[in-house]
Amino acid sequence: MHILTKDGTFRFISTPTNCSDYITPLVTDSHMHLLSFGKKLMTPSLENLTLAQIKDLIFKKLQEGRSPIFLRGWDESSAQVTRGFIDEITVDTPVILIRRCGHKAVVNKPVIDTVDFSTESSYVDPASGTVTENAIKILYSAIKENFDIKKAFEHAVGYLTSKGYGFVHSDDLHGITPEELPFENSKLKIFEKVAVNSCDELFSFSEQGYFEYFRSVKIYVDGSFGARTALLSQKYNDIESLGQKVWNKDQIAQALNFCEEKNLHLAMHAIGDGAIDEILGAMEKVNPHKLHRIIHASLVRDDQLERIASHPVVLDVQPAFIESDKALVPLCLGERSVFCYRFKDFFSHSIPVTFSSDAPVETPDWVRDLSILSESGVSLRQSIVSMTYGASVIDGFERDPLTTGRYLVFKCDPFEKISIPQILG
Repeated sequence: MHILTKDGTFRFISTPTNCSDYITPLVTDSHMHLLSFGKKLMTPSLENLTLAQIKDLIFKKLQEGRSPIFLRGWDESSAQVTRGFIDEITVDTPVILIRRCGHKAVVNKPVIDTVDFSTESSYVDPASGTVTENAIKILYSAIKENFDIKKAFEHAVGYLTSKGYGFVHSDDLHGITPEELPFENSKLKIFEKVAVNSCDELFSFSEQGYFEYFRSVKIYVDGSFGARTALLSQKYNDIESLGQKVWNKDQIAQALNFCEEKNLHLAMHAIGDGAIDEILGAMEKVNPHKLHRIIHASLVRDDQLERIASHPVVLDVQPAFIESDKALVPLCLGERSVFCYRFKDFFSHSIPVTFSSDAPVETPDWVRDLSILSESGVSLRQSIVSMTYGASVIDGFERDPLTTGRYLVFKCDPFEKISIPQILG
C-alpha cells in the first residue's frame, strides 16, 4: 500500500493485501465554530428564507414559549431584516437574528433596552437594531442562548467523523466558559482558540489561567464582506465606507508580543486588504519568530504577497467562499474582485496554507473543496497534503496513519483523481 508522508509523497509499503491502496491521515478543518455548527444541525436555519418565512419561524418559537430567540443564516439576497420588522412581531421576547457570516445581528427592542453596549457603542445602531463585531460578543454574554451544548457537540462530531475529519481547530468561547466545553474523550482532536476583544481581555484571561489549557489566541481584526465590515484599503464599491477596523497595528503588535512571550499561537481574522495591512504593520514592528496565522486573507493585493511570505505566517483559507461569495464580491469590490481568494498565488509564493470551512458559515465538505480548488488551479497534491498534514505545524497533533491507526483509504491515487475514500479507525 501507499502511505502519504508529511513531505507530501506516497511511500510504498509491501503488504500481502491492499497493495494498491492509498492511505492518508484523516482531514483537518483548520477553522470552524464546532458548537455553533452542531447547533446549526439541530435547529432551523434562516438561509434562503423570505421575510414572511422568517416571521412564521419566529411566531412558531414564540408559541413554543422560547425566550430568548436566537436564529441564524439570513442575508440580504433573500431577506433584509430590521429592528422594525422584529418589533412588529414581538417587543416582549428578546429576538436575535444573526447574519449568516456571524459578524452582524439585528435585534429587537428588549435587547436594545436591556443590554449594556456602552463599552462598544460604535458597533451598535439602536434605531436599526444592528449589532456588529465586538458588540456581538457583549450580546452573547448578556443574553444566554438556551441550547444543549453537549448535544450540539455530539451532532457536530457525528457529522465530521462520518465525513473523514479527524482534527478541528475551533473557536467556541462566545458566551460560554471553558468548563462548559464537552471536549473530553472525543473522537475528534480539537485545537481550541480563545477569542478576545482587546488586549485587556487577553491579559485578564491569562490571569484566569486560560492559557494553561489553551495554546491559541484569536482576534478579529475586521469583519466580513456581507456585513460591509471587512476593512478595505479603498472604499467599498457600493457604499461610502472602508469597513471597520476592530484592531489596529499597535494593538495587534501588543498581542503578538504577548503570544511570543507566552509561546502562544496568534490567529488573526482578516478578510479585507486593509486588515492585512494592519497585520503586516504589526509583524514588521514585532518581527515575530513563532508561527502565527491569518484566517481568511480573502482580499490580498500583489504588493502584500511578498510581505506575507517574509513572515512566519500560515494562511487559513476557505475554498467554499469562492462559490458562496461569487455574487457578493463583485458588488463589494468591483474590479478588485480579481484579488480575492488567491489560493494558487499563495502556493506559488511558498506561503503555508491550511483549509477550513468556517462552519456554521459553510458546511464542512473537503471533497467539495477539492473540486473548487482544482478548478482554481491548485493541484490535488497541494490540496490533500494541506488538508491532512498542513495544520500539524500549528497544533502539533500526531497524524501519521501508522501511528494513529486512523486514516482514509483511497482505491486510486488521490493526487490524480477525486474519489470518496473509506474511513478507518
